[in-house]
Amino acid sequence: KICALMDTAAEAGIPIIGICHSGGLRLHETLGPMEMFGQLFKRNSNYSGVIPQISIILGVVAGGQAYSPGLTDFILMTKNSSIYIAGPAFVKAQTGQEISDQELGGALMHARVSGLVDILTDTEDEIFQEARSLFQFLPLNCHESPPTIPCQDNLGRCADVLDTTVPEQSQKPYDMHQVICPVFDNQEFKELKPDFAKNMITGFARLSGKVVGVVANQPRFLGGVIDIKAAEKAARFVRFCDAFNIPIITFQDSPAYLIGKKMEQEGMIYKGAKLLYAYAEATVPKITIIVRKAYAGAYIAMGSQYIGADLVYAWPGAEISSVGPKTAASILFRKEIAKAKDENEIETLYRTYHDNYVNPFRAASLRHVNDIIEPRDTRSVLINSLSILGGKKQVRLERKHGN
Repeated sequence: KICALMDTAAEAGIPIIGICHSGGLRLHETLGPMEMFGQLFKRNSNYSGVIPQISIILGVVAGGQAYSPGLTDFILMTKNSSIYIAGPAFVKAQTGQEISDQELGGALMHARVSGLVDILTDTEDEIFQEARSLFQFLPLNCHESPPTIPCQDNLGRCADVLDTTVPEQSQKPYDMHQVICPVFDNQEFKELKPDFAKNMITGFARLSGKVVGVVANQPRFLGGVIDIKAAEKAARFVRFCDAFNIPIITFQDSPAYLIGKKMEQEGMIYKGAKLLYAYAEATVPKITIIVRKAYAGAYIAMGSQYIGADLVYAWPGAEISSVGPKTAASILFRKEIAKAKDENEIETLYRTYHDNYVNPFRAASLRHVNDIIEPRDTRSVLINSLSILGGKKQVRLERKHGN
């Protein structure tokens, strides 16, 4: 019955919203449900990127049924709900471990640890309202654009507060939400997965009434570095936006990909590369604002021109470099630093490197950045840029699919 409905939805080009509460298959029916689970998973997969698929989890979703929401685009859960591929009874029978529903697959765990949950609420009424709100940002299918609404906000509004939002000291944290919200229509931003990989922000907003996807580093957490979870969170979101014709706006302030033994053991090279792949693959309009730090691999990954961004703008205080300025200066000026008489001389050497190689005007002179803009003008620059790119057409090389 569900599979027939999904086929109809795909043929009609309309989204699917699943309201899920299931104990999985009936054990005494054995192979019959197994076949239908496979048919269901096949449809979730085949229609991915064709029509939006949203899963609302109420109560418990267990066993094979859990894989179906896992194959959809967005998962919304109430705080008392849970989802897992094997329940506490199965876990105890097969491993001997005793564990509660919430510990094993509770909504809070999935929101904070696994990253499965996009939106988490207290009540069912709230989750239905959130689903309606999310739906307002989505097109009906991959052949249509997301819905545009009349813009009640001033298109030329200057957000003067942005001129003083980012601290002058590059090591000092701040909340990237204070940069994002003033830029968009009515200062509204619908964030997804807010409790997972907090060093990366993803969500939807509008510019001049048009839907855009927003990806941003968050300096308040881990200094904005990109770890495996952040890379996978952003990559999945970028690929969704590209599949459904949603332009991508990126706010960059990251010193690097996170390095070290733990990241290498957990697969940073191929998991972190998902973010590179997502931006490089995307053909929708891509506009990047370099707010502050743009160093090393993080600079490339977060929507740089090198990887396919259409337009890249930098704020005057941006720092653009192939490696952290102090690290580079300490190597280039190691002899001078060794001979320095005090910290002031060393600081002067650092400042010399910064002024000559790190400031955004050098990047602009090499055309790695399209323009240097005042922070307060970011909204109007983005609206004009989005208008310019409205007719963008980019054809991918012919292939079955990438990997």
